[in-house]
Order: sequence, then C-alpha cells, then structure tokens
Amino acid sequence: MKIAVFSDTFFPKTDGIVTSTLNFAQRLSNHEFTVFSPAYREKSDPDIKGMTCHRFFSVPLISYTEIKIVIPNLYRLFRLLRRNRPDIIHINTPGPMGLLGIICSKIYRIPCVGTYHTLVSEQLMYLSIAKLLRIGRFFKKKKKETLLEKLVWKGSVAMYNRCDLVIAPSKSIENVLKEHGIKKETKVISNGIDRGLFKPKREYNKKVSRLVHVGRISYEKNIDQTIRAFALTLKKHPSATYTIIGDGPALRSLKDLARELKLDIRFLGYVPYKNLPGYYKNEDVFITASTMETQGLVILEAMASGLPVIGVRSYAIPDIVKNNHNGFLVRPGDIEGMSECFNRLIENPGLVSELGQNAARFVIHHDLNSTAALLERTYKRTVRNKSN
Repeated sequence: MKIAVFSDTFFPKTDGIVTSTLNFAQRLSNHEFTVFSPAYREKSDPDIKGMTCHRFFSVPLISYTEIKIVIPNLYRLFRLLRRNRPDIIHINTPGPMGLLGIICSKIYRIPCVGTYHTLVSEQLMYLSIAKLLRIGRFFKKKKKETLLEKLVWKGSVAMYNRCDLVIAPSKSIENVLKEHGIKKETKVISNGIDRGLFKPKREYNKKVSRLVHVGRISYEKNIDQTIRAFALTLKKHPSATYTIIGDGPALRSLKDLARELKLDIRFLGYVPYKNLPGYYKNEDVFITASTMETQGLVILEAMASGLPVIGVRSYAIPDIVKNNHNGFLVRPGDIEGMSECFNRLIENPGLVSELGQNAARFVIHHDLNSTAALLERTYKRTVRNKSN
C-alpha cells in the first residue's frame, strides 16, 4: 500500500507528531510512506525503509520559529502525486500541509484519514501580537473560549470533516472533537509506545528524590508551575532534584525563573530519542502540568519506564494517569497539590514502586506493535469502503 502523509511538522523537529509518524512508518515498513512536509534548515531525512520525503519551502513563525508555514509549489506537488499516486492520504495537522492533503484527496479522489494530534486552540498565544511583545514571560489561558479560538476550532473541524475517517489518539479527544462538530466517523488509535525501547525498572531506589520532566519546552506546557511546585518541595525535602529535558521557546524563561527562585535545576536541553530510556531509568517520578495533551507520548514513555506520573485533570491525561493507581492527578494550576504529591512519594518509596509497576503494566494496552496493526487495518478498511 502507498501512503502519503501530509504534515506541517516533521523530522528533524522532535515532537509527538513526528515521533508517532516515524514509529508507525518503521512498524509498517512493508508499505510505502511518502511524507510531504516543510523544509528545515537541517537537510536530513530519517533513515526508514520504504519512506520518501518531499520538502516544501517554508517560513518560520516569528514568535515560535520551530513552527513552519509552508508556501507550497503546487505544480511540483501535483506532479509528484500523479507520478506516484498513493492509495490513501493521511493528514496529521490542521495547517497548510494538512489542507493541501485534503485538497489533493478531493482532486485525485484518494481516500483520506486525518489524525487530530494537537489542540491548536491552546497554542494561539504565539499568534498574539500583545504576547509576542512579551515573549519570555508566561501567559495564563483565559477561562472562556475566545473568538479566535472558536474560529480556529471551526476551521479545524471543517478540514477534518472532509476526511473519510478521523483518528483521535485518545477517547477524551474523540469526545472533544465530537463536541466541536466533527460529523465524520471517528476512531481512537493510540500513538503507541515502543516497549522494546522503553522498559520498566528492575529495581527502585530506597530513597526517592528525583523528579523529571521531558518534552517540548513551550509556554502552553505550564512547566513554570512544576518549577514552583519543586521549590515548595525543597522546603521540606532539600535533597530533592529536578531535571528538565527538552528544548523550545520557553527554555530561557524557565532558566530565568529557576535563577529567580534560586533553584539548582538541571536543564539538559535536547536529548536524542534513542537515549531517552536511560534518562527515565535514572529518575524516580515524572511530572507534567500541561493542560493540552491529546495523549502525551512522553507520559507513556515515562510509564513504560516504570515511573509514576504527577499530572493534571485535563483532556487526555486522565485517560492514562489513574489517580492513586499509576500516579496522581491534581487540578490544573494546583502548584501546592503537585508539591504535596511529590512529597508523598518521597516519604513513601514503596508507593513509588507500586505505582511505577502499575504504570508499566498499564502501558501494555498502548504497545506500538498493536497500535500500528490497528492503523494498518484502518487504512485498508478506509480504502475498501471508498472503492465500494
């Protein structure tokens, strides 16, 4: 089967969309994957059997240079599709490339599925001129949905309603999509976790003290809240440590906040994906304050590595983090609650082992081999239904 993937983010950028795309392509290497994506300064493509990449000229968003706005060469795009007509198109983003994927599916009458990976409405701070002038500070989300957020949802829903099938990484996001007006058939397919790469700990430390966060370092992830929670924990447990792994536009602000609070936090920056398992195993507890996860691959990675998770009750996180079973959940923005959860784990090392082992067992349901096989069956069924 020939699969054309349209995405506004791709390798060498590292995020959940890129990771899931590469993982699925590797597991389904018996098919041909052709990726249409933005061009990046780094001219390198992933070394995956059966994968071909076509890059298109793009310009960076001034307030977040990792986001690329594609200005496509339509003649080249249509020529490539005519030359190697795919059996199915898969869009991964509601941006320019995703829209082009929809257009191509209609022009050439090719079946199309779309995965809704990212809550774009939660990233609108990067489009705000007022906030652009204040880059380096942290922004609080308004409680009510703004007009711009409503328009973004309306545009995203209009795009995905033109797919033959809409894929959600979690049940929570499937429900959110339906609430916002998705009428097409939907299916939940986890992005999956490579349990051959991320393996649970064999032994747990008798003394728990190490906190870790992994992921894209951006403002909407609310990592500043985890730093403030860590500062509260230090008052009671001064030997505790915090390691933040990843890169992104909020990194400088987080470092400034750590200096302001006089905290010795390890900022490791970008770590290659293949090296992440070793870092997880050297930590005790994973934490996230993000309120915009459609699934949270780094959470699954941490759980597969046997770490209990401290998270918030928002969107897809409660789908995988079960309170008092494989981690703890607090209200969004509850800094004291996050600190209290970490304190409890520090004071109860046996609980870390219990929750961590439960986390590793839970992730079995998100095994990448199973989710890739489900995606493959979904592709075949969509093509078959379109031809009938």
